[in-house]
Amino acid sequence: MAYPPQVEWTVSSMATLELKYSADQRHQVEAVEAITDLFRGQESLRSEFTADAGRSGQLGFEALTVGHANGLRLSAKQLLENLHDIQEENSLPATAFMTDGRLRDFTIEMETGTGKTYVYTRTIFELNKRYGITKFLIVVPSVAIREGVLKSFQSTKKHFATLYNNAPMDVFVYDSKDMGLVAIPGASPKKVLHMAEHPIVAP
Repeated sequence: MAYPPQVEWTVSSMATLELKYSADQRHQVEAVEAITDLFRGQESLRSEFTADAGRSGQLGFEALTVGHANGLRLSAKQLLENLHDIQEENSLPATAFMTDGRLRDFTIEMETGTGKTYVYTRTIFELNKRYGITKFLIVVPSVAIREGVLKSFQSTKKHFATLYNNAPMDVFVYDSKDMGLVAIPGASPKKVLHMAEHPIVAP
């Protein structure tokens, strides 16, 4: 299936190339809508928690800091109803597969060349705008893909700043040898994108 081009090239007077992204590619907009609609009914909230900023397990009053978490208030039933609505709208078979007794894992599939990176980046901004979700983790299988994703975030920065009123985003690569950026999970209320080369399994 052919899709219209998403990117336009412009050349300035200084002969520098600048990418201009289209914000109205129908298949991409519909993909973002389908993903964000999974959480229909979720109130926009700010969920905070207390984290230990001390060292060597020494927890003192002065070592406590406030963190910012993703808060999900939808029940498994609500999520399943939203999922079935989206599947019906897209002529997909309904599924009732539950993970660990809860509906928490979703798979979104897109054809090669349709703009997957653009779609999940825009989805991040939409989830933050609609529901106040602020923390995201992208797991990639190789250094090459990681570098490509990082370049994509750099090239789309201006585009998304225009679309989302300069909403802030901190992007950094997870490094197990340097835990400085992730020593206090969720310390920033801004959107934070963690990137890792290998899967991170969390309880």
